[in-house]
Amino acid sequence: MKLGNMSEKPLISKRKICNHTSVGVILKDSTGRILLIDRKIFPLFFASPAGHLKDGENPEIGAKREVEEEVGLVISNLKLALNERFENPCCREDGNWHEWWVYEADYEGELKPSERETKKVGWCSIAEIEKLSEEGKLEPVWQEIFQKLKILWS
Repeated sequence: MKLGNMSEKPLISKRKICNHTSVGVILKDSTGRILLIDRKIFPLFFASPAGHLKDGENPEIGAKREVEEEVGLVISNLKLALNERFENPCCREDGNWHEWWVYEADYEGELKPSERETKKVGWCSIAEIEKLSEEGKLEPVWQEIFQKLKILWS
């Protein structure tokens, strides 16, 4: 029996433990449409660019990182729109709630969607976001966030 190289990574890896901190960014174009991504990885819904903060990461830095990673844009002039705890599941162990920092921001650059994280990216009108919500395609935590911010009414 051959054991193999002991320096190789083990086949079993520990799952990440949720740090219960998430950041998201609402980006609007000149007509007021909101940028949404159709996620390729969990959670498989439409949502604004968002993700977990790294341990000890400042929320504004995390917001900039997530937007650049997911859609290739550089953001500036971040304005905190909401900071609140929401019950929402994630793929990490013990991930059943998160404290969210949600920003609105200016952006520059061209959309360059992440091939790993997104199926598609697009600018959506409020009516289109309402339709995604009615069809159960909008990530539930983003439905709550949009309601709190009075972007959606139902």
